[in-house]
Amino acid sequence: MSTDAIQLDSLYREIDGLLAAKRIRGFRDGNHLLIRLYRSDRTQKIRLTQKDGTFRFTSIVAKVKDVIPGGINARNDLLFRILRRNALKPVVALHIDAKDRIVGEVTCTTSSAHHAEIEFYLTTLARDCDRFEYILSGSDRN
Repeated sequence: MSTDAIQLDSLYREIDGLLAAKRIRGFRDGNHLLIRLYRSDRTQKIRLTQKDGTFRFTSIVAKVKDVIPGGINARNDLLFRILRRNALKPVVALHIDAKDRIVGEVTCTTSSAHHAEIEFYLTTLARDCDRFEYILSGSDRN
């Protein structure tokens, strides 16, 4: 088994422990985690990956076409909102991916990751992406 696979298995065990202890509400299915947000029925799906000593947690906020009416001005306004939000909230980085989706991302080194840090990153990613999704669309699509 490769080092990356061992580290990912270790991450899964940490997350499963957080779920069992009810530190995070939701469930894990392979490399996906569905987090039920605190005091809400809203959920956010997170993808868990690992490469070269770094865990990467990503969550789709929305498809660009679903949250802006179109045109260059609307897209520029969205990009400005993403940049401004990234400047104000440094833990979660938002970007538009190659599939034209707004994606939130958190990375952390595998060597420093422990349950408290993992819990913080996952809950912050889920909360921030859900909040931005709600601001943009008013709905819960994830």
